[in-house]
Amino acid sequence: DGQWLAGLMAGYSQSDLDLDRGTSGTVDSYYAGAYTTWLDAQTGYYFDGVVKINRFQNKSDVNLSDNTSTKGSYSNYGVGASAEFGRHIKLDEGYFVEPYAQVSSVIIQGKDYDLDNGLRAKGDRTRSLLGELGSTVGRNIELAGGQVVQPYLRAAYV
Repeated sequence: DGQWLAGLMAGYSQSDLDLDRGTSGTVDSYYAGAYTTWLDAQTGYYFDGVVKINRFQNKSDVNLSDNTSTKGSYSNYGVGASAEFGRHIKLDEGYFVEPYAQVSSVIIQGKDYDLDNGLRAKGDRTRSLLGELGSTVGRNIELAGGQVVQPYLRAAYV
């Protein structure tokens, strides 16, 4: 007897990388995904799930040990998912505690590519699996106009 909510998301982000000896790069990430939340208001139990796919466009400017430089670019894909289960426990005066467990995973495609000086770079597939146990503590504060502010603190063992 809970309530399900679901939705779609899409977006873009850019990361600028500055490495040792003047080497730099950029990663443009385009992503799309879906999410869902289930909440049982009577017991406070909840579930959150997310699935996302990314397309990464990577560019690198590499300074070599002989003081020359070279450039390269490539595209690859990644897919990730996350699932969280917990319980929202209401306390007195608007305070709450929310213990939870979460597991998340991502796989990023490996890609070999050529730099403009003929050097071939090999990129391996990247995999990550992360488990987390933690708790959120906070308070719901109702303002004069009926709005609610919810400051909270979240800590976890990863």
